[in-house]
Amino acid sequence: DSGMQSKENGSDSENNVPESIEASTIEELANKRGIKSMTDPVLKPGSLPGGLAYMNVPVQFTILANGIVLSVVVEDTGYSELNTVISNALRQWKFASVSGDGTMTARLLYHISAE
Repeated sequence: DSGMQSKENGSDSENNVPESIEASTIEELANKRGIKSMTDPVLKPGSLPGGLAYMNVPVQFTILANGIVLSVVVEDTGYSELNTVISNALRQWKFASVSGDGTMTARLLYHISAE
């Protein structure tokens, strides 16, 4: 009997997933959650607004316990195509799995550049 109870007890407390993560860089986010794979959009030179070489765009996304990105919200850049490119890239990211079935919200200042 006591063996069963101890087995059940530890399952909820292991690897508690924080409800949200704030990160100013991708590296900081990777240190807090662990990025297994990521895709960055490839932009042509001059494709950013005003001919900028780069932009920092605030994004928020929800990560499932299995590491899949469930949803992405891009702060409006004023350019719907750019918003879509960023959102599509972030939806392909894969994070380290954690135990449990909760979700986590991540906020990141996403650095996008035109090369």
